[in-house]
Amino acid sequence: MPKGKLRTLTTFLMDYANAQQGSWQTLAAGIIVVMLPTILVYLFFQRYILAGVAAGAVKE
Repeated sequence: MPKGKLRTLTTFLMDYANAQQGSWQTLAAGIIVVMLPTILVYLFFQRYILAGVAAGAVKE
């Protein structure tokens, strides 16, 4: 595969923003779509993430 085909979504969004100068609505929608999975994973596993952070902060 050519190198240009393998890019992260954030890199694609930056290339899109540079190509479409002034299309802020579609860029904002793309950013939200990229961020949504991370936010959902954090919301579902928040209890476990915070428990792990608290357990790691205590020195035995």
